[in-house]
Amino acid sequence: MRHTPRILLWMTCALVVVLGVLAAAPQSVLAHNTLESTDPPDGAVLAAAPSQIVFDFSAAVPLDTSTVQVIDPTGARIEAPLSHDPAGPDRLVASLGPLPPGAITVRWRLVGPDGHPLTGRVNFTITPPTAAPTTPAPTSTPPPVAAQTPPPSPPPSAPTEVTDTDGDTEFSVPSALRWLLRYASYLAVMTVIGVVLTDRYVWPGASQRAVLRQAMQGALIAIAGLAVAQLLVLTSDIAGRAPWSSFGSLDAAIGTGAGMAMAVRLLLAGGLWLLLFHTTTVDEEVRASALALGGLAMLGTWAWAGHSATQRWAEIGFPLDVAHHAAAALWITALIVVGVVATSKLDADQLTPVVRRLSTTASISVAVIVVTGIVQSIRLVGNPTQLLEADHGKYLAIKLLAVGAMLIAASVNRRRVQAGLGHTSPVTSASVPQLRRTILVEFALGLVVIGITSAMVVSPPATTDATVPAQGDRSTANSHHYTL
Repeated sequence: MRHTPRILLWMTCALVVVLGVLAAAPQSVLAHNTLESTDPPDGAVLAAAPSQIVFDFSAAVPLDTSTVQVIDPTGARIEAPLSHDPAGPDRLVASLGPLPPGAITVRWRLVGPDGHPLTGRVNFTITPPTAAPTTPAPTSTPPPVAAQTPPPSPPPSAPTEVTDTDGDTEFSVPSALRWLLRYASYLAVMTVIGVVLTDRYVWPGASQRAVLRQAMQGALIAIAGLAVAQLLVLTSDIAGRAPWSSFGSLDAAIGTGAGMAMAVRLLLAGGLWLLLFHTTTVDEEVRASALALGGLAMLGTWAWAGHSATQRWAEIGFPLDVAHHAAAALWITALIVVGVVATSKLDADQLTPVVRRLSTTASISVAVIVVTGIVQSIRLVGNPTQLLEADHGKYLAIKLLAVGAMLIAASVNRRRVQAGLGHTSPVTSASVPQLRRTILVEFALGLVVIGITSAMVVSPPATTDATVPAQGDRSTANSHHYTL
């Protein structure tokens, strides 16, 4: 007999432990930093070369993941030493060496604790010194040699952005690949926790089926591999080079909240893989508990390094996010497990109670998703009138439409199940194909919702200060890349 209360107790204790460990690590108050101003400002024309450039950001700037490169008129590149201004860690000071007259480009980049890289440029011009006037020679005695008139000094050059061909080819992982890594990671984590919860609440013994054990094994391997890939993307963001050339920035990457989350996810996936497939003496109940706890902990790494733990009301954001994604994992995974595996492995009599439990579980999961989603939307969007002012809100609106379509499909499914089963009628062989089709439609919509969620995390919510700086930094607003 299964001991559900004991499992729930273990799951609760584990979540408390994971939350405490992650909360002990430092992280930023806001997920998205913004360059507010610089001194000298972008576009300035200076009579003398400055000794430093000061960047004012909206939040603290980590020195170990920040770089400033100075490009002089000859194309020479110099990495500027960085320090925090005594006024606070949100003010970054880059020391500048001797600079020749002409157009100067200062390129800056930083990766925040949440893993978001930001880049930008500041351009200013140093005017050449004006030549002193020449005194003409006396005219009483003809000079033996005609006096040389110095050429006129060139006019000060207008502030222009340097065409930096080498710098423009600085490596950046394509956004499509970043999204694909996030999407695949979501699916892999949700597969592990979803199969475990489906076994617990929908189809007892499902996790012992060979096809589902193989799916969990593949998902755990994928989680580990994707965590490594995403960690390398983060090192690339810090170093500004290709991932395979950025291993020197690995320590700095792991020092960020996002990097630590990836490392924890990698360790959890490896440990669960060993426990599930390379141990034979562990009690099955312990094994199932470890899988459930490990899966929830992996969901916790998403919540901890994302918007849920870095925006307002973070105290409730973390558990709400875990509950939201756990309910989604149960709903979506149970659909594919029942719609594909159960309908093909079980006869009609065995399938009847499974389908009924799926209907009940889906209803509870939907309620959890809706309630937690509403609270999270209020946290991240704030005023409803701001919903469409940021990309995050636009993605949220699209996600709501997709979830609505999914709920309609689920409602149709439940009506068909209730009409076919009633309270005592079993599933018939004739009703299985139609049941499978409607379940798979609902599952396909779930995949769309996960894809939209993967896109949402790259965009700053409306409650952040991530706006286009007025002082002329043209690249900041489009440089957010969430690497989880």
